Amino acid sequence: MKLDSIFHVPTLKHILMSIKRLCRDNNCQVIFDASTFSIQDKKTGTVLRQVKSSGDLYPIILTPPTTFLSNHQSYDVWHRRLGHTSSRVLDLLHSNKYIVRTTKTSKDCVSYQLGKSTRIPFNEVEHCSAKPLYIFNI
Repeated sequence: MKLDSIFHVPTLKHILMSIKRLCRDNNCQVIFDASTFSIQDKKTGTVLRQVKSSGDLYPIILTPPTTFLSNHQSYDVWHRRLGHTSSRVLDLLHSNKYIVRTTKTSKDCVSYQLGKSTRIPFNEVEHCSAKPLYIFNI
């Protein structure tokens, strides 16, 4: 199941889910009763998930972070979002299903290359001293 156009509120202690968006984005229906609720596929009627009530709430235990992925993004977008990280880190995140990327390769990233540099290169000079400690007059 997926949810499009979600908002992340870091200070919120619990995750709230819009039933209307869940139904719209996944072509499903939600059926509530006093002790459970079920999410069913509209086409087939198959129960996708059934959750028992806990007091006055219907908590959903979520599986790993793939539940909270935004839209599928290109390699370049993930590279920039994660602070110009290396392709090795992006490959690891992708293989563990923490991110979904639509492409595998990237163009050269100038910011990434400059961030990995340890020094700024010296400018080329046209003159050269003839001997050690010789002052060259321009």
